[in-house]
Amino acid sequence: YDSGLRVELSQLRSTTDTKKETIPYQVKAFGNFHQILEFINQLERYDRYLKISELDIEEEQSGVSEASFVLSTFRFIKQTPPAAT
Repeated sequence: YDSGLRVELSQLRSTTDTKKETIPYQVKAFGNFHQILEFINQLERYDRYLKISELDIEEEQSGVSEASFVLSTFRFIKQTPPAAT
């Protein structure tokens, strides 16, 4: 994504249950309000399922807002049938 938006990304601890692994990232984006919203809209339309949570956008100062959110992606775990005895 190239719109003049500055993005910082750091991986958080993954969690796993019986059906999926959740892989979250902490995202901080710096730009004007329109740039941030366009970035989030593009993430929501991405081919792979991504979930945005904990969204916080600070008030714009000197033309720059800071947005922080958790962006999660998922890896589904294939269930293997028990071996026949």
